[in-house]
Amino acid sequence: MADGAYLTTTIANVPIPRLLFPVEPQPHETLLGFVVRCVERNRLGTPVTFMRAVGLELKGKGDFLNRLQAELPTLAQALSMSVESLEGLWGSQPFTKDRERRLGGVWLRPALIMQSTRRVPPSINPGEPDDARWMIRPIAFCSTRWEVLIDRCPSRWCGKVLTWPGADSLHLCRHCGTPLSTAPRRTIPRQYRGWLQW
Repeated sequence: MADGAYLTTTIANVPIPRLLFPVEPQPHETLLGFVVRCVERNRLGTPVTFMRAVGLELKGKGDFLNRLQAELPTLAQALSMSVESLEGLWGSQPFTKDRERRLGGVWLRPALIMQSTRRVPPSINPGEPDDARWMIRPIAFCSTRWEVLIDRCPSRWCGKVLTWPGADSLHLCRHCGTPLSTAPRRTIPRQYRGWLQW
């Protein structure tokens, strides 16, 4: 049962699914990245196929993060976690009345958040969490590794855009399986890092 590791137990005639291999949320991780790590660790396909398996019909296009946030209680049950533990992930809180999300001391409008395309530094390791700062559209680098983020498969035969709803891993291309670590690493020059740090 290592492939598609998902159990369903019945308590009081209510099916309660639970993951065989639980995953712990990490600091600065996004709700989308956490779901991808859970799906990958338990071999459950993609976030969209996992959602369908637990009874959530979420469209993969458009504002996927906001639709996922609205289903937080059901998602928490499917991931065998409390809602409170998921609320610490970035993107799990609803928009403000001005349709903004807070990241640190900055308020971001939806146009500034990459919600369908995922970006990662090429040095991301298998099982490693993402960072909420990678979703900020104008910032195209990781401010801890100082690497330029990539949003496409590095394979010259594939080159497809990396997406959240279709991701089955944070470190591989969903379409061809190419490790993202094969992308050339471009770094921010040291003389600019002091100005760009936050």
